Amino acid sequence: TEYYAESDIALTWFGEGAKQLGLSGEANPKTFEALLNGRLPNGIKVGKSNHRPGYDAMIAAPKSVSMLALFHPEIVKLHQQCAEKTYQLIEKDFAVARKTQNYQTEFVQTENLTMALKTEFFSREEDPHLHTHGVVLNVTQRADGKWVALGSS
Repeated sequence: TEYYAESDIALTWFGEGAKQLGLSGEANPKTFEALLNGRLPNGIKVGKSNHRPGYDAMIAAPKSVSMLALFHPEIVKLHQQCAEKTYQLIEKDFAVARKTQNYQTEFVQTENLTMALKTEFFSREEDPHLHTHGVVLNVTQRADGKWVALGSS
């Protein structure tokens, strides 16, 4: 959590899951941390006591693009648009949850992720490194309306 909060660049909510939870704009750090711990804004707890917080799906531009972005702000905007499109494709094709009925477990598409995005311009070593962190929180809503942890096989 501290890594994402340590710079002056704010996280912003992204994804259909975020919309369904009523989250938009700048991510409130307390809400972000609660979701990392599997607690929804309405107080419902998702997952088990050893709940995996989420995943960092980072998208990076090549070094040459990162260098050019220092002088051409429109490159940063294009990078962000490409990152958002990529996250939308991930959400549509890879957001799944487990559903167990009659002792049979299946993986069902949910097509919604709750994400917090943050675009940075430099690496930890202060080299030009245009990249976007897409923190995929480990919560998704199934078609039956139940919020659960993301499924993995």
